[in-house]
Amino acid sequence: MNTALRRFGWPVLLTAAALGLRMLLNPWLGDRIPYGAFYISVTLSAILGGALPGFIAIALGMFAAIYFFVPPVHTLAVPAGHPLVLCVDFGVSIVLVMLADRQRRAAAKAAEGWRMLGAVMEFIPEGLTIMDADGRVRMLSRHGAEMLGKPRGPLGPTTVADYVAAFYHPDGKTPARLEEMVGMRAIRDGEISGDVEWMVKRPDGGTAAVLSRGAPIRDNKGRIVGSVAAWRDITERKRLEQKLHESARLESLGVLAGGIAHDFNNLLTSVLGHSSLLMNDLPEGSTDWQSVQEISKAAERAARLSRQMLSYSGRGRFLVEPLNLSEFLGKLVPKIGSSIPKYVQLKADLADDLPAIQADSSQIKELTSNLVCNGVESIGPSGGHVTVATRVVTLDHQYTHAPFLQEEILPGTYVALDVSDTGSGIPEDNVARIFDPFFTTKFLGRGLGLAAAQGIVRGHNGKILVYSHPGDGTTISILFPVAGPGVSNDSSSLPPDVEAGSETVLVIDNEEIIRSSVSEALSKLGYPVVTVADGTEGLRILEALQDKIAVVLLDMTLPGTRGEEILRELQRIRPDVSIVLSGPFGEAEARRRFGRYTAAGYLQKPYSWRMLAERVSEASQSGLPIS
Repeated sequence: MNTALRRFGWPVLLTAAALGLRMLLNPWLGDRIPYGAFYISVTLSAILGGALPGFIAIALGMFAAIYFFVPPVHTLAVPAGHPLVLCVDFGVSIVLVMLADRQRRAAAKAAEGWRMLGAVMEFIPEGLTIMDADGRVRMLSRHGAEMLGKPRGPLGPTTVADYVAAFYHPDGKTPARLEEMVGMRAIRDGEISGDVEWMVKRPDGGTAAVLSRGAPIRDNKGRIVGSVAAWRDITERKRLEQKLHESARLESLGVLAGGIAHDFNNLLTSVLGHSSLLMNDLPEGSTDWQSVQEISKAAERAARLSRQMLSYSGRGRFLVEPLNLSEFLGKLVPKIGSSIPKYVQLKADLADDLPAIQADSSQIKELTSNLVCNGVESIGPSGGHVTVATRVVTLDHQYTHAPFLQEEILPGTYVALDVSDTGSGIPEDNVARIFDPFFTTKFLGRGLGLAAAQGIVRGHNGKILVYSHPGDGTTISILFPVAGPGVSNDSSSLPPDVEAGSETVLVIDNEEIIRSSVSEALSKLGYPVVTVADGTEGLRILEALQDKIAVVLLDMTLPGTRGEEILRELQRIRPDVSIVLSGPFGEAEARRRFGRYTAAGYLQKPYSWRMLAERVSEASQSGLPIS
C-alpha cells in the first residue's frame, strides 16, 4: 500500500509543482506554451514510478494546461488553433514517458545485476577480482579480501600492482611479476589464461597455495574493457596429494624392501649354514677357520640389515608384551653409553610411574640404539651430548594436526621416547627425506638409517615427530599408545577445574597454528593474549606494553634467533615478567640450557590445553627458576 502511494503520489506532487511554476511564468507567457512546464512533471513521474505514473502525469498536465492557461481560462473549452498544439504536446509527452520508463527499467536491471554480483562476491568461496582495462581493481570478493588483507567492495583507484606483492611462485621465494598475473594476461592476450599456481602470503604470516584463472571482459562491440580473475585455495588439496604421494612412495619402497629382504634371507641362510659346516670341519684357530668366521660375521650383519628391511616394509614379526619404557631404558642406556665415543656424553631423563606400552623389547632396543647412533654421528669429534628421555603425552585435537607432526595422529594419551642431541641439526630440505632407506648426508653412509626406526615405530602403531633447526641440534620423539583396550580420547575443551585468569599473556612462537591454538585456549580462560611470530617482534611488544604483560610463553627453537638471547633480552626489559619456556626437548635439557635464567615453568611440545592452562596460571602467580 505504501509503495503504491509513493509510486502514484509522484504524478500529483510533480504536476502541482509544474502548475505552480507555470503560474509564476504566466505574466510573461500568457496563453503561449500552456503545456511546456508539464514536460518536467511527466518525465520525472515516469523515471520515478514507471510508465503508468507518467501517463497519469500527462492526463493531469493536460487538464491543468487547458483549464488554467488556454483561453477562455477556468473552462475546458479549447479554441481553434490550440488542439494541434496540444496534440503535439501529448505526443511528445508519450515519447518522453516511454524513453524515461526504458531508462528506469535499464537502471533497475543494472542495479539488480550489481546486487547479484555483490551477493556472489560475498559468498563465493574463492578469491575473485574484477578490473578494468587499465588494471584498476573495481571489486574484490570477501574470501579474496580475507586472504590478501585488503578492503572489500568498490575499490576506486586500487590497482593490481597493490595486490601482486602477496603472490609468489610455487617455491614460495620468487615474487610474482605484474605481467604474470592472470587478469593482466587476459587483458593483454584477449583470451582465458590459467591454470596458474601461486603461493599467497597471508596477512597473518601464513601461506596458502592457490590456483588462478583469468578471462577478458568485452563490451557489445567486442572490445576488451577489463578482466575477471579468480583464485582457489588448494592448500588442503596439495596437502592430501602430498600425503597420498608419500604413502604411495613409502608403500612401494616397503614392498621393494620386503621382497629383497625375503630373497636375501634365503641366500643368507645358505651362507650361514655352510659357514657353520666349514667351521666344524676346520681346525679351530686356523687361518681358514678364521676366514670362514669373518664370512659368518658378515652374513650375520647382513641378516640384521635384512631384519631392518622387513621392519621397514611392515612385514617384520614382533613379540609384543607389556613394557615399562623407563625401566627398560634404565638398564639399556648404560650399555649403549659404553659403546659410543668418549667425546659424546649419553644422559637419561626417565619419567617415573610411566604407563606400560605393548612393545617388542628387542625392537625397542634396536630403535633406541639407532636413534642414539644417529645423534652421536651428528655431533662429531667436537663433543656434545645425547639425551634419552621418557614422558607421558596427552594430545588434544588442536595438536594432532599441528605442522610439526609428520603424520596424522589420534587424540589421546601416549608414552613418548625422546632422543635429543646437540649436533648440527637437519636442514629443512632434508627433514622429509631422513626416513628414506639408505638416505644419508655423510660421505660414506651405511644401513637403512632412520628408515629402520620408522619401520619399528609403524609396527608398534606409533608415530614419529621431528624437531630440528640447523645449528641447534635435533630431537626425535616417538609416541607409543599406552597399553590397554585402546588409546583414550581426550576432550578438546578446557578443564573445568583450572582457574580463569585476567593477566595479559604474550605468546612468541613461529608456528601460526600454535599461536592461534594457544590464543584460543587462553582466551577461553579469560586471559587477554598477544601473539607474535618472532623474538624481535616479541621484544618490541614487551617494551611497548611494559606492565600490561604478565606472562610470556616463549618458544626456545625460534628460527633465526637463539632462545637464550631472546630470554635474556626479555628479562632485561622486564626483570619481573614471568616466562614459560616451551620446546621439543625434555625439562632436563631445558634446565641445562636455560638454568642460569629465571623462568616460571616449562612446557614440552606437544602439550595439552590443561598443561598450558596450569603452567600459565602458575606463572601468573610467581616466576620461579626451572633449575
